[in-house]
Amino acid sequence: MKTSLILAFIFSLNLIACDWRVFEDLKNSATVMVIESPDEFSGANFGQVISVLKTNTGDTVTDKIIIGGSSPNPLILVDFAENVITRHPVMFTDGVTLDITGIVPLTSEGGDYRIAVSSQEKIHFLRISFDEETGYSATIIKTLNDNTTMPGYGRAFDILEARDTIMVATSSNNGFIVYPSVNIQESGDSTRVSLEVPEGFSQPVDGDSFIRFVKSEQETFLAIGGRDTGENIWALALVSTSVEFSPGSQLPWLFMRGDASHPGDEVVNIQAGDLNSDGRTDIAAAVSGQIYIFYSGIESGDYPISPSSALYVNNESTGHRLVISDINNDGVNEVISSDPQGSSSSKVYIHVTPILTSPLSPAITIKTPENEKYFGSSFAAVPTEFNPQRNELFIGGMNSVYLFYITGLEGDRLPQDDPRN
Repeated sequence: MKTSLILAFIFSLNLIACDWRVFEDLKNSATVMVIESPDEFSGANFGQVISVLKTNTGDTVTDKIIIGGSSPNPLILVDFAENVITRHPVMFTDGVTLDITGIVPLTSEGGDYRIAVSSQEKIHFLRISFDEETGYSATIIKTLNDNTTMPGYGRAFDILEARDTIMVATSSNNGFIVYPSVNIQESGDSTRVSLEVPEGFSQPVDGDSFIRFVKSEQETFLAIGGRDTGENIWALALVSTSVEFSPGSQLPWLFMRGDASHPGDEVVNIQAGDLNSDGRTDIAAAVSGQIYIFYSGIESGDYPISPSSALYVNNESTGHRLVISDINNDGVNEVISSDPQGSSSSKVYIHVTPILTSPLSPAITIKTPENEKYFGSSFAAVPTEFNPQRNELFIGGMNSVYLFYITGLEGDRLPQDDPRN
């Protein structure tokens, strides 16, 4: 059933109590906390880039997110333990200027958080430390920079962590680049390889999340989205990260493309997660208002060349932002999508996971708050101490971040039974 949320928002800075707000059908409800930028955040675009943080084992840190924006002071760490919002400015120790357009969390190390950010055609690796007297501070420990020869560098990027090194994949206006092995603890340049992609494949005109490392059960793939210029239709290319990435090498790509039954112009976003509860990693690719699902093969771990299922929104373009997470504690992941607009018409859609092969419209639509632009410009799904079995949903906007304690989806507890109430 498609349901629209009518939500009242609580505007407060630090201490915010739970306040249940009712859906229009009076059966479901949600709590909304609004996080505005603190005085110490002197940058712009607060809320358009948000991310989870990781523990030293690679798990998602509970009750914390990191919010990025433009300099000066472009990072805020938000702690929401015990239903109290605390915003910590992250001060840079070396006085750098950043305009953060993307964040990828890395495993923490030695008690410090680590993230990678894209900014002004560079990729910076940051270490975030905490001191009880001075608070949080960030230090740049390594920078990848190819903007002298490749404008648009870092528009989309992802990182695959290994034991001692990491692999980085990114895009530029001229194509795709892979760094097979980057040691962020060492100075100096890292080996760069320009990817030889399938003939006729080009990156999308729109979007900034069309590169993704997909960890399946048998192996890990690099997935890149774009379009088939010959057929003028969307395309998705996968290659195993176990192959040798070297200059001029011909990579064994698995090439997927649209057809009359699966229309769309280009892939603008790729996410991965278990979407049919078989314990395997599936792929969601956003294409021109539809989100195509590729289920992993149970025996082979490979992916089909045509979508297994599709999510759609009637007469709407969505999927420029995607997150896959279980937000209702039923053990099945939901797909949350949006197409943030520079107006008050943006919407966020929550799709109940498609078990069947027929197209599925969203179960819930969250409308743009009053006077909020770019609603749905970023997502984060974070576990809490209150309920570690489910994740709470953060939605970013132009100048605020909204924490939705959503309930009422099938499998969720009733509001009166929720420990946060």
